[in-house]
Amino acid sequence: MRDREELREATKWNGEYKGIRFELSLHGVGDDFRPEGTWAYYLMLSEVQFAPEDWEKVWREPTSWYSRSAGFETPSYTDHGWLESLDFRGGITLYEKNHSPDVHPENPEPQWVKVGCDYAHSWDEGISYSRGVIESDAKNSINLLHDLIRIKMRCQWTGVSIWEEDGVRDDEGGFYSHEGLEKRNEFRTEIAERKASDDDEE
Repeated sequence: MRDREELREATKWNGEYKGIRFELSLHGVGDDFRPEGTWAYYLMLSEVQFAPEDWEKVWREPTSWYSRSAGFETPSYTDHGWLESLDFRGGITLYEKNHSPDVHPENPEPQWVKVGCDYAHSWDEGISYSRGVIESDAKNSINLLHDLIRIKMRCQWTGVSIWEEDGVRDDEGGFYSHEGLEKRNEFRTEIAERKASDDDEE
């Protein structure tokens, strides 16, 4: 078996909407099957943004196992529960658990799930999609997620996730914990004072 020499183009865009990170992907450009590439979008759902009882519904159990030719088995997730209600294009085509194998005994890194869909179904043949359409679909799934369940928002300064009612938005629409907003304002004041001092010295 010879190594494949050709490289295939793949482009990703990352964003955040209503506290949920998402990824847009255009991959497989140049493939014989779909030369223009295949679009997909994925939501990144973090354990820290959910109540424990709700995270249990996100962290699904395998429904079966695939035996690989290399001699190992990988999990298959076909029962996605209420995640299917998020209007993914043609249903969920990727469900991936992410968790570091090295876990701190007292302060473990949170689990997170990457879940989403692609636009490579038979009914997508001959249709040309734009990044704007894919982004709109991703945001629609996030809107539905907020309709179904409470989601914690991430403070843009501290990175800590809190319930929306426990935080505040600034004039620019950014979300902060009260502590985070105070620290941000202190930082901006410090920068302004430093700049004013530099200007005086000139």
